[in-house]
Amino acid sequence: MPTKHRAASNGRLACAMVACGMTIRLAAIVAIALAATSCGRGDWPEPRLEFYHANTEAQAKAYAYKEAAAHGWQVNQVAYTGSMRPHINGGEFVLIEPHAGQQFPNGTVLTFYRDAAAPNVFHMALDQNQRAVYMSGTANKFSDGWYPKGRINGICRLVITFPRGAKTNAEYGAQVSK
Repeated sequence: MPTKHRAASNGRLACAMVACGMTIRLAAIVAIALAATSCGRGDWPEPRLEFYHANTEAQAKAYAYKEAAAHGWQVNQVAYTGSMRPHINGGEFVLIEPHAGQQFPNGTVLTFYRDAAAPNVFHMALDQNQRAVYMSGTANKFSDGWYPKGRINGICRLVITFPRGAKTNAEYGAQVSK
């Protein structure tokens, strides 16, 4: 029966499988699989975000719409998935500059169209080329993968937070939907 051996070597995972007295090194396969699924989470940049901290949800909402009108931005309230925690939490307001082809650095939080069920997903750009962006939520175990730049709806410019006590995203979402 094969056995697996794991050892850290210069910060990289080295895997070997011993079967029938023969050692097969799987380090390259593991490295490719990790890069394809998790994009090396340890190398992720901090999200590029600015914050405004309001005292109440009503104050947060009023400030969001005032700033959006002043800059020509859109207001979105974040879904309660937790995919961008601890940087963006469910229920917070995000001001979005519509994307018109402008450049943005990696680490920028974008809103993009995934599908009809998720038309505005807030996730961070981890990598990009001329045609596509590699996206993921900061709390997600796996990345979203590559999305064409044509699916980017906007660039998150400001997150407006407000205190909610010790409630979880799910508890807060249930309270708001009542």
